[in-house]
Amino acid sequence: WATDPRRALGPALAAEVAAGLAARGLAAVLTPPPGAEGEAEAVARAARERLTAGGAGAVAVAPPSADLRDLAALLRGAAIVVTGDTANVHLAGAVGAPLVADVVEHRHEHRQ
Repeated sequence: WATDPRRALGPALAAEVAAGLAARGLAAVLTPPPGAEGEAEAVARAARERLTAGGAGAVAVAPPSADLRDLAALLRGAAIVVTGDTANVHLAGAVGAPLVADVVEHRHEHRQ
């Protein structure tokens, strides 16, 4: 989830990644910002549908919190954080969580 869609994984890729982690026995926890819970639930449903009956892991949606410390604690406890180019990249790095990020190229226009 990102205000700029180029920075987000997108629903299809997020579901695929979550399903892949869950299929390997890891819990996939989606961390939507406030207001994106519905989209996160749809991604979680899509991920669960991709899992076979023998899928060992779980796919869940963490409720958004107004306190950044809650998200930091969740990321700190993660086996791996997979995220688009969002604040989660920086927060996961700050708490020392293993991280895989899809980072977009930033082009800054210089004005004279």
